[in-house]
Amino acid sequence: MNKLIKKNLDFVSTSEAEAAFVLTKEKLMQHQYWPVLEKNLILFAEASDVAISGISHQEQDVVGKMKIRPIACGSKILNATGRRYGAAKAEMLAAVKFVQKF
Repeated sequence: MNKLIKKNLDFVSTSEAEAAFVLTKEKLMQHQYWPVLEKNLILFAEASDVAISGISHQEQDVVGKMKIRPIACGSKILNATGRRYGAAKAEMLAAVKFVQKF
């Protein structure tokens, strides 16, 4: 699959590439964690000088142990106004944005 995304090369799908894509899709789908609606979500929000990000997590029972699992994630590049925010205000923007999103 790496060959398909190289710069300045034409996209040519082969049976080998299709098999790699199907295998990758299956592996990604094996470990999806769906939220349990009756449980609380945990939001991790972060801000930098140019962007904000957020990851929604939930504590889930995995083979008898409680583990924090990612449920959803997102990011946003800040516009000129957002890039002028101080650290505290940018972190709050990230929290508000991703509470609304998730």
